Amino acid sequence: MTYAEYAAAEIDDEVFVEAYVQNHQSWWEDKITVYAADEDGAYFIYEMACSEEDAAKLVPGTKILVRGYKAEWSGEVEIADATFEFAEEDGEGYIAEAEDITELLGKDELIDHMNEFVSFKGLTIEPSKDADEKEAPFLYNWDGSGTQGDDLYFNASVNGETFTFTVESYLCDKDTDVYKAVEALKAGDVVDMEGFLYWYNGANPHITSVTVEEVKEEEKAVEAVEEVKEEASEAAEETKEEVVEAAEEVKEDASNVVEDVKDKVVEAVEDVKDTAAGIVEEASEVIEEAKDKVVEAVEDAKDIGAG
Repeated sequence: MTYAEYAAAEIDDEVFVEAYVQNHQSWWEDKITVYAADEDGAYFIYEMACSEEDAAKLVPGTKILVRGYKAEWSGEVEIADATFEFAEEDGEGYIAEAEDITELLGKDELIDHMNEFVSFKGLTIEPSKDADEKEAPFLYNWDGSGTQGDDLYFNASVNGETFTFTVESYLCDKDTDVYKAVEALKAGDVVDMEGFLYWYNGANPHITSVTVEEVKEEEKAVEAVEEVKEEASEAAEETKEEVVEAAEEVKEDASNVVEDVKDKVVEAVEDVKDTAAGIVEEASEVIEEAKDKVVEAVEDAKDIGAG
């Protein structure tokens, strides 16, 4: 059965769908409530029969075959009296991206996204009032009658209208980040949220993530610092490469200079050797002439002595 066929089915009709687990509430007494989806739509599967062992395998992206009956409770369309089996995987499991439907809040078209994983951006936290008319940024239970560990209810506004959001404790308990984030909210905080568009006499989103604007600014600052560090690292690497390249060029130039000097020195030495050889040759000739003159003088002296 396709999502379109499921959507067209009448309440109380038997339905059979293939879908991917997106999240689920806590397991209890062989039952588990699952938020599921495919690429065409989403399903809320209420108290599906499930063993504790199988519940541990229902991680996001797991494909399941679900058989049950289409039901409606206070406006929420769901699959009730469901059983399931694990389907053979046909590649990577499908996990839906949160679709921003902020602009649909308060509009009739919002219901078309029932049970989908959605986001709301730029909403302002408004004070809630408990049974004693005391204001608070959130309430434990819808009327403030609960304690930590119960569902959280809080109001947020956008475009001049205020809406109610819920942290379903069976989905996100008191130890989860979103539960703690809501407990830390203050009236006036600007937030972005993600969650599943549950319905209870109107939209009643089950919120799984809340980010306060100032936290987002801190995250942006950290990202900016990381970008600067990365750019500085890249610049340092480029500078290092340029320095190495310049050093190689200097080394090559120095080597060329040394070779030039060496050639000139060799040439000068050769010139000196040639000059010295010429001097030696001239000196030899002078010595030979002097020797001849000495011999001649000696001979003359002998002749004079004999006379």
